[in-house]
Amino acid sequence: MTQPVRILGFVNHIAPVSDIADEISQALEWGVDAIVAQGTGSDWGPYWLGSGEQPGAAQARNIEPYVEAALQHDIPFIFSFGIAGANAHLDQCLEDFNQLCERRGWSPRIAVVRSEVDTDFLADQIEAGAEVIPAYDESGLETLERATVDQAERIVALIGPEPVEQALRENVDGVITGRALDIGLFMALPMMRGIPK
Repeated sequence: MTQPVRILGFVNHIAPVSDIADEISQALEWGVDAIVAQGTGSDWGPYWLGSGEQPGAAQARNIEPYVEAALQHDIPFIFSFGIAGANAHLDQCLEDFNQLCERRGWSPRIAVVRSEVDTDFLADQIEAGAEVIPAYDESGLETLERATVDQAERIVALIGPEPVEQALRENVDGVITGRALDIGLFMALPMMRGIPK
């Protein structure tokens, strides 16, 4: 029988409550196999993706108590970073994360999974005949065309659990991604431990 996987989850672009250390301690008593935080989403709108800006994303500060718990208890952490999740957003958050680690004297082994798609690559694929279609018929979207790609400032994928699972297999302390499916972040460790989709 497959063992359950216990996940401590939170949203990392929202500041933690003042007594979060107590809440984390309680979760650790119950048992935690992974700490997972969603930090990207489409609800911010297209401006942030195109501009490369992000509104007051203090994600490194918000994750500090969780990273401390993960490193102290040898628990892997999986975070999506950067609000819109493009390289510009992810890089800023990684810089903040590195400063946090330096300040705290941490040296975690981190795998970074980027989700921004190279527009030249995507345009070449479309020119070669590949179809980029909407995820579902009722989306109101059309098949992606070369002209739309050429007009885009940035394009990000919404990655699933597979690249996160692959990164976890590299014996890292944590995985940090750009834009990702919320459920994909949570599915990676259970899939790695044999729990089917």
